[in-house]
Amino acid sequence: MKKRIKKVLAMLMCTVTVLSLAACQGEGKPGESGEGGDNGKDEVVTLTSYFQFGINIAENYQWFENYLGEEFGIFLESRIQANDSAQLDTMLASGELTDLIGIQDKTQISDAVAGGMLLDLEVYKDQLPNIFGNEKYAAAIQFMKDTFGGVYMMPMSIGESRGVNYDPQLRWDLYRDLGMPEMNDLYDLLDVLKQMQEMEPETKDGLPVYGFGWFPSWDGNASMMAANYNYMNLLGYDAGAISSLVYTKYDGTGEIEYLLDDDSIYKDALQWLYTANQMGLLDPESATIDYEGFVAKANNGQYLHSVWPWFNYGEPDAEEWWGPASVWPEGCLLPDLSMGNPVGQNGRYMGIGADCEHVDKALAFLDWFYSEEGINFILNGPEGILWEYDEDGKQVFTDLFYETEYVGKPYEHPEGGQITGVPAIFNCYPVNLGARNENGQTYQLLSDPYATANFDRTKLQEDFIEHNDGYATRYDRAEAEGGKTTIKMTPIFTFVQPAPNEIEEIRAQIGEIVVTNSWKMVFAADQAEFDALWEQTQQDAETLGGEQVYEDAVARWEAAVAASEKYLN
Repeated sequence: MKKRIKKVLAMLMCTVTVLSLAACQGEGKPGESGEGGDNGKDEVVTLTSYFQFGINIAENYQWFENYLGEEFGIFLESRIQANDSAQLDTMLASGELTDLIGIQDKTQISDAVAGGMLLDLEVYKDQLPNIFGNEKYAAAIQFMKDTFGGVYMMPMSIGESRGVNYDPQLRWDLYRDLGMPEMNDLYDLLDVLKQMQEMEPETKDGLPVYGFGWFPSWDGNASMMAANYNYMNLLGYDAGAISSLVYTKYDGTGEIEYLLDDDSIYKDALQWLYTANQMGLLDPESATIDYEGFVAKANNGQYLHSVWPWFNYGEPDAEEWWGPASVWPEGCLLPDLSMGNPVGQNGRYMGIGADCEHVDKALAFLDWFYSEEGINFILNGPEGILWEYDEDGKQVFTDLFYETEYVGKPYEHPEGGQITGVPAIFNCYPVNLGARNENGQTYQLLSDPYATANFDRTKLQEDFIEHNDGYATRYDRAEAEGGKTTIKMTPIFTFVQPAPNEIEEIRAQIGEIVVTNSWKMVFAADQAEFDALWEQTQQDAETLGGEQVYEDAVARWEAAVAASEKYLN
């Protein structure tokens, strides 16, 4: 397809973000009861839930399960683990959702609303004081009414924010032993990873070590997520917020580009991944492994690089330099979430299914989830275990935190499950993690300077600070340098409306071809095979109607720019 001349420029403020949420439906769980009191706590009932972006299921955390039973009289039964859209499609087709439901796609929300599958939360606003009585949610509530004709779901990541979506990590000990070579671009990163791999080709258990790995389960019928996360996003481009077949700059000021143009950044990403594979740096099981297998390999110490700061590399050593640290090639432009979005992040919504049999209990949970208390509890755990209030009424970490979490050995609650693992159930929250709570501290205490003031830094952290111009994180350094390695995210993405069904059907057909051929290209035997697969993908997309998909995306972006003015100015 020929290069488009149409340019779609946007102005902007900025930002928003982070990942997604939950669902439910109810029948009593046989043989269980809780304490008496409000919300019918004398009976524990089952609320089914769908966690489209959640990573772990609620049943993995017995202590949290016990808490929900005692406080709300509910047992939260997960229907899904980690981003399986096929199950949501099945539920939508059946006309019945789970009790608590987390959906990321506006088209799916529209379908659910049209099918009468969601409760209008405004009808129950007296039972949702922490939502409808909180001024910081007011714009988000109005946005949902304007978009769907009612408050059928609540957005996530509302308001203020700070930080980055991605924070590339390297095994600091090996990088340090290499002399911490400068990296100007992502190809320099591959060269460094190759040298690190040669230094440590196997783990202590004899398992092969790779530069990095990936998994296909997040692809869906869109584009290859490995290309988006490991390359495009790190260079300041978003692929998917408007359509999975177009991309643009994260700050909204660039051109809307077609994914399959010859000069596409997506093609560059596939070429980079192909090069990584040719160098023996990409885990050869990346095309078939699932997310859990991917995490297991990371925990085994088989990967030297990750785009996520929470990623593990085996068990870091608090006394030595062994472990992950934030290292960015200078040519990166990482998405900066600063300034937030008053209507929440695009693609993260939570609501209640219309067939929920225990509406009062579902409402009580949802209201708590959006409360200051609920957000704090889920992110940091209950008071008095890993954190407590000091004499000034501020939250600080306890000695137990420094004995466990701080040295990389998660605290196991006596009732079962890690306290700090619970956020993974939801993987997205009403507010952004770096936003300030009513106490003036960040909601996620790990990023709050006051809560972490008593940190005794590990040798790795001290060494990192010494070699990072005195900054504790790479993001802090980027801020001090005027954001030269970051790019502000625009809230305009939130206002992009879903594509019409006929366009979405075309896009889905093309998306399946793009995903399938992308993996083949990355693992192609040679450059000739890579090029042939790319040309075939372009031809198939053009035949199916790729031009229509592109033109629709441009039109919806222009409409979003206009619609955003009501809320952002």
